[in-house]
Amino acid sequence: MELGPRGMQHPLHPEHTLEITKGLWENCHDCGENCKQGYVYHCSSCEFYLHPKCALLELTIKAESHDHPLSLLRRSLSFTCDTCGEKRNPCMSYFCITCSFMIHTQCALFPLNLKVTRHNHPLSLNLKYFPRLNQSENREICQLCVRKVDTKYKAYYCSSCDFAAHPRCATKIMVIRNETFDPELKDDQPNETHLLGPDESTEPLFQIVDKINPGNGKAEIVTEIKHIWHEHHLKLAVELENNEKCNGCAQYLSSPHYCCLQCKFFLHKSCADLPRKKLHPLHNHPLTLLPNKSQDEYGPEIFRCNACESLCNGFVYSCDGCRFQLDVPCSLIPTKFTHEGHDHPLFLLSSGNADSGECTSCGKFRSLLIIRCADCEFSMDLECATLPRTTKYGPYEQPFILSYTVEDDSGEYYCDICEKNRDPKHWFYYCADLRFAAHPKCILGDHPRIKFGRTFTYDVHEHPLTLVERTTDHPKCHSCGESSDSLIFVCVKCDFILDHDCLRKMKK
Repeated sequence: MELGPRGMQHPLHPEHTLEITKGLWENCHDCGENCKQGYVYHCSSCEFYLHPKCALLELTIKAESHDHPLSLLRRSLSFTCDTCGEKRNPCMSYFCITCSFMIHTQCALFPLNLKVTRHNHPLSLNLKYFPRLNQSENREICQLCVRKVDTKYKAYYCSSCDFAAHPRCATKIMVIRNETFDPELKDDQPNETHLLGPDESTEPLFQIVDKINPGNGKAEIVTEIKHIWHEHHLKLAVELENNEKCNGCAQYLSSPHYCCLQCKFFLHKSCADLPRKKLHPLHNHPLTLLPNKSQDEYGPEIFRCNACESLCNGFVYSCDGCRFQLDVPCSLIPTKFTHEGHDHPLFLLSSGNADSGECTSCGKFRSLLIIRCADCEFSMDLECATLPRTTKYGPYEQPFILSYTVEDDSGEYYCDICEKNRDPKHWFYYCADLRFAAHPKCILGDHPRIKFGRTFTYDVHEHPLTLVERTTDHPKCHSCGESSDSLIFVCVKCDFILDHDCLRKMKK
């Protein structure tokens, strides 16, 4: 975008000249957006800021969303926009002399059609009327922010699906405008080839080695595979290995799964079937599935999921152009789903439309509440949404089940691990046979998405090192002499111990 003159007089701030300068950590006095990116017009005397795009708006435009020419009203007014229906802080507007139509300057730029990562089909901006969708209770819900769509104003909708979105929500995560659509594309055909190459979303990461045909019209069963990230063949297992985790999602094993008993390498069938590339509503770029070989700030073989903020060492969906990383459990949460812990359908928000607040399930304050209910005030973070349905603990053979309501009417509830009070409104794990209840954090540990016991070879030590969780029996780190890191690498041959953080510093 052309910056225009280095200095200018503007009707929003006529008393002083505005000078162009590098972006600052303030908000534009017109559109309200942050000015930290690029350049900004600035009055140092009054701390007045104006984006170049706002300062240099055209005086007359022909908007795609309106039939008549629109004229720029270069005065700050507070009004209800005839397109988005929002009443914002005083700002400039475009005005139609013919029909008194008044619109935010940004809303005047909405395209007639666009594509978002959240939906497979193009979305169209309604111009004359709002189409009647089949959403519950005759209420139109924005599928991006999970709030009501006011049908008196404009919205983006899909004519093939039960999908609607506020204009501002859709344009926040827009990936293509109408001019890049294939003219032969119909609404009932996905339009993702601009982001994913041919077959990239369905290309398997394994070769079939053996399979059986049960007959009677039943589907074939793949009994042996060769996965590209393991050197040996993996066989379909019937029995579960005690306390073993999947190398893909780093969660406890369930059936069906594949295994290599020689290496203790396990893979849920669902993890073996993961696509090589996928689109996800939490990120605007395609994500590529990779074996975790992370060397970032969290150290060798471990990454932090950008969605649930957990440390992980399973497979990772990673963005080639950004530092965005997503673990497997979070990548599998659908955009709309039901959960045993709530009565109504839940929606996964796009990252640009998430709010901060308290998670209903655990009570923790989160900077990003990714999951929301359209029917009530329930909201949830992805850490709670991906809690395993059952888990194991200590020497007990009985499973502990994720529970959402208190186990009795005693009025007093404690965690049998930490012996502290439990909030009766929050989720917990419970075994009825043992009459044993526990906070999720207490029973799952500090690192529920780390698979311990994996062995690696590093040049800092002559023998292989195994990743384990520190206990009180472990001696201090041979490098720093401390015992504060809960993740350590141990050598079973010579009792060498190295804190994970120390190894991270050595590998930098």
